[in-house]
Amino acid sequence: MPSRPTCVAVGAIVRGDEVLIAHHDTIIEPEDHVILFVIKKRIIPKVEKLFQGRVAGLILGACRT
Repeated sequence: MPSRPTCVAVGAIVRGDEVLIAHHDTIIEPEDHVILFVIKKRIIPKVEKLFQGRVAGLILGACRT
């Protein structure tokens, strides 16, 4: 699984009717809607690539600079 690009922060995850605040050990599940904050516009294509196809098991971590 590719690692999460630097300077990407997860604001929240919408799972069904529930809104979850992401933590370092949160796992994104299929059908989740993820709200992201991307610091650098040039890495948006990398972030989009992470979310293409199946994303099961993506573990979130702290934003690295």
